Amino acid sequence: MSHRILPLSPTWSGDVLEALILEAAGLPAPEQPEPERLAPDLPRAELAAAQDRFGRSLHAARIGTRRGEYVAVWLESGVEAEVDAAWAAGPERAFWLHAVARSLCLATVRDVAPEVAAYGCAAVPGPDPELAAALRLAGLACGDMGEGHAVPLLGRRYAVVTWAFAGGCGKCALASRCPRPGFAPERASAEFDPGQ
Repeated sequence: MSHRILPLSPTWSGDVLEALILEAAGLPAPEQPEPERLAPDLPRAELAAAQDRFGRSLHAARIGTRRGEYVAVWLESGVEAEVDAAWAAGPERAFWLHAVARSLCLATVRDVAPEVAAYGCAAVPGPDPELAAALRLAGLACGDMGEGHAVPLLGRRYAVVTWAFAGGCGKCALASRCPRPGFAPERASAEFDPGQ
């Protein structure tokens, strides 16, 4: 098997992360942000502490195989354990921790693959045994991704694997059942021109 793994260092801004957290929570950005709170039940100090803790568990890599280039982003299992423990204590704090973890992954994908942010979707790769082997070498547990699997089976709850960018919908393993409103398979390959 032939693959390359290049670790990536994201440089996302706090503003982008805060916007994603509010989006994950289904809340609009406040017109007059409070300096001490992102939302009524989320102190900025707690948000910053969670970002810092979870950020130390963040991994990002660009992976090349014979089928193409991919971006993989994931958080270690300790983040899942912290979120699960918070759920056991009560839903409010757990929900925000979940939103922080999810948003860290999305902000990182947007940072290391700006085309994904411009397109508005992270196309899901189909089965690629070389990708599965590379992900395992990089530290992200996953299934075999052999034929018969529609999409990669990742071993982390907070993880994203996408094409490094090669056409969006046209290469997405989920294109035939895409939940995006207005998706038209006949336009899939022409929806996004990375040269624009």
